[in-house]
Amino acid sequence: MNREKNPEGKKKRSLKTNVLFTVIFFWVLPLLVIIGIAGVYTSDQIRNRMMENITNSVIASAEICAAQIDASVNASYAATYNPDISDAYYRYLNRKIMKYSSDELYADVTNFLKVQYGNSSQFDMTVLYYDDDPDTLYYTYNETSGMTFVQYQKYHTDVHEKICDFAKSLGNRVGFYSMDGKYYLVRNLVNSYTFAPYATLVLQLNKANVFGNLMNVVYGTDSTVWIDDSAMQIKGSLISKVEYEAAVNSPNRYPALITGSKKMNIGTLNYAIRINSSEIMASLAHFQLLLFLLCLLVLPLLCWAYYFFTRNVTRPISRFLEMYQKLGNGNFGIHMEEDFPNRDFEHLSKDFNRMSDRLKAQFEQIYNDELALRDAKIMALQAQINPYFLNNTLELINWESRMIGNEKISNMINALATMLNAAMCRKNSRLIPLSEEMKYVNSYLYIIKQRLGSRLTVKMEIDESLLTCMVPRLVMQPILENAVEHGVDSQRNGEIFIRVYRVENQLTLEVENTGIMTEDDKQKIARLLTDGYNSQIEHSGSLGIHNVYQRLHILYGSYGNLEISTAENGNTVAKITLPAEQKS
Repeated sequence: MNREKNPEGKKKRSLKTNVLFTVIFFWVLPLLVIIGIAGVYTSDQIRNRMMENITNSVIASAEICAAQIDASVNASYAATYNPDISDAYYRYLNRKIMKYSSDELYADVTNFLKVQYGNSSQFDMTVLYYDDDPDTLYYTYNETSGMTFVQYQKYHTDVHEKICDFAKSLGNRVGFYSMDGKYYLVRNLVNSYTFAPYATLVLQLNKANVFGNLMNVVYGTDSTVWIDDSAMQIKGSLISKVEYEAAVNSPNRYPALITGSKKMNIGTLNYAIRINSSEIMASLAHFQLLLFLLCLLVLPLLCWAYYFFTRNVTRPISRFLEMYQKLGNGNFGIHMEEDFPNRDFEHLSKDFNRMSDRLKAQFEQIYNDELALRDAKIMALQAQINPYFLNNTLELINWESRMIGNEKISNMINALATMLNAAMCRKNSRLIPLSEEMKYVNSYLYIIKQRLGSRLTVKMEIDESLLTCMVPRLVMQPILENAVEHGVDSQRNGEIFIRVYRVENQLTLEVENTGIMTEDDKQKIARLLTDGYNSQIEHSGSLGIHNVYQRLHILYGSYGNLEISTAENGNTVAKITLPAEQKS
């Protein structure tokens, strides 16, 4: 007890409590407060610098992004200023006079798009159509960026009609359209004399090339840009215009959104980057660790006080409690041999040793009686029949069967002897080669086929290169027994398929039978394949399945497992997976 009442009724603290109280509240605590205040201030300064660096990085990234967008717009001008598109269209309009077919028009326009935009890293796909025939598309795509004809077809079916409607509202302006994470630069081509639109050029921007810098901002989770009123979600979730305007109008010391704008040749690029503040704080963990270590350095006095009272009071008392516990567990006669730092505990240790000797003498007779009873139990166990006697008897019966020429009985005895040897496990080994396990499997199946005859068909697909892999002993026999009970006994004819194969570093032992699991069977299997299974509610056949499940988890942890499920053909499949470890 830390507090006791003296004769006057006043409560007094122990010496240990008083010393620790003085050290903590008048020395350690003030120093910790000072270090904490300094740490908070320094941490705040580091965070400010980090936010400043992130903001500067976002501004630089926005400038690069704006330059890329301007470059993309400038590249779109080539279709207007280069006469190839307009000349080809003019020849096609006068095709009867100039003998210019639609196939030639398609070839010339497509060739121009390939040369001008097909290998540009800024564009994934380029599409052009004439206003009088918007369903005929002239296109090319950049295969180096991963584009395929399938993606062009998706554009044609899902996006093109919306692009056509969007282009009608542009006039002579350049517009940007976003859909399903794809960003399109749309520009109407106009006649150089009448300035009337006659065709539309659609450029699908390469997201990584044009917006890559804003996508890869450190600690950025969501990124959205606006070109005029067209919003483009370039990373994570879309940031609404309301959030953007709120961040612009109400700047914060540690903003969740970093916003800004950049003038371009065609308008203004507005951007918003959502910053993950929790990751920034996590990056300060090393500084917090430094503060913690600094706090440890200012605690030597507390540590010394703790050491003093532990050595002189707490540790001797704990040692006495430990010895009393051993004495209570029946270890009579034990002695306290420690060299205690003070005389008080030395006297107590001598008194303890004398008490231990007296208890030992008093319980000597009881202890001897217990030894005698234990010897009697051992003699009773030795009187039991040696299980190897059964194996020797089977060998004798087998020899007699061969003498009279009954090979069938001899083979069955051999198979039974093999299973008995496996069950007794003379080598006491938990893991055996797969080849030995298959020997036990074949012996078990031989015995079962003698009982079932033609009702049972067994097919095996074994990868012989895996026969040296180590598996738990008799891991397949309970699975086969379950397959026979539920897949063959309940039917007129049944089949069992045994497969052994490897998937990466996992060895799979698979047993499939033609039995069909009912809902009750599935519920029972679900109970068996859990760690909290109650073994008193199932019969022994089911216990074998649970034992296999437990053995795999004990031996291999999460790398070993047993699954029982229904295949697509309705059969029941038991699958054992474990690490594919070769025999050394």
